[in-house]
Amino acid sequence: PESTVQLSRANTQITDLACAVTELVRNAVEADAHCVQVSVSTRDWSASVADDGCGISSTSMQLLGNRCCSSKPAPAHGEALSCLAQVASLTIISRAKGGFETYSKSLSSTNATAVQLCSNPRQRHGTTVNLTDFLQGQPVRRRQISSKGHAAVLHEVKAALHALLLPHLGVELTLQQSGSSVPVLR
Repeated sequence: PESTVQLSRANTQITDLACAVTELVRNAVEADAHCVQVSVSTRDWSASVADDGCGISSTSMQLLGNRCCSSKPAPAHGEALSCLAQVASLTIISRAKGGFETYSKSLSSTNATAVQLCSNPRQRHGTTVNLTDFLQGQPVRRRQISSKGHAAVLHEVKAALHALLLPHLGVELTLQQSGSSVPVLR
């Protein structure tokens, strides 16, 4: 079945929390973000990535989660959110550059909500992606990743983001553990 093919594809591309967060930050960089704020909870299997990139229009927001659909110009492939939605729940909140409204959409392996106008709009353009329930239906993979320890998982996220942003010196990144005010990476 197609759902098995999609899950298999997602599992080969999104192997751990570091990979999931890296894909979200890569999307931010491709959207011309200058500032990216990342919050990770290794205990709750969640993350949040907020950027000041170009944002996503309501029209493009409707396509989010579909394979090979991207609101960004080439070489963006439009695979990351589709794969992430197979292994986690996502809420995307965005205000397009030049736009006045903020829109949201939720994605998971079982459904996608319609694009909604947010009652609490973003002050500036950009996108926030909240990832929750990472690998919820895959307890063996969760145990395997958890066996490394929370500090090691956070270190993997830090190392992956450092490698991703090395050629992007104009991007300011802040990484912090959820619940802590001290940045892990700045």
